[in-house]
Amino acid sequence: MKVCIPDTCVLLDYWKTSPDILRALHQHVERVVVLDTVFDQEIADPSMSRQELLACGISFHEPPHAILLEASRLSESGSLSFYDWVIVLATQDLQAVCITNDRRLREACRQRGVERIWGLEMLLHLTSAGRCTCEESAAWALCMHALNPGYINETVLASFLAKLRP
Repeated sequence: MKVCIPDTCVLLDYWKTSPDILRALHQHVERVVVLDTVFDQEIADPSMSRQELLACGISFHEPPHAILLEASRLSESGSLSFYDWVIVLATQDLQAVCITNDRRLREACRQRGVERIWGLEMLLHLTSAGRCTCEESAAWALCMHALNPGYINETVLASFLAKLRP
């Protein structure tokens, strides 16, 4: 798989669940990128620093000024936040895959031809590639559900677990 850019919620879900997810993701894809603009303004978790992410193999990328200007213009419509537009546009620019559970962000990606993948779907890829076990993926998914029940609800969790153990 090529370059992947997780949105803020997925990055936090992975980090709070286990930094091992980010390490496995780094081993599985060409590069995992966190956008400087998004990290600097949206990440308010003192348990996660740049140094810790770098140690997991995560790269940082500063989107070009033109992307920031376009994201600012597009965010005026109110359909997505400035930071979500930065993710869409930078992912498109880098020809990367957006990892997100946000339906509006996924739709904006789809409209611009940006490949996207669900946060738990990436765990299925990691498991099938042998980067983690079924047991680890199941435990991680249960933890993410507890952390973020709005996006990873009972239905989503049950569907994931069924795919994990066919």
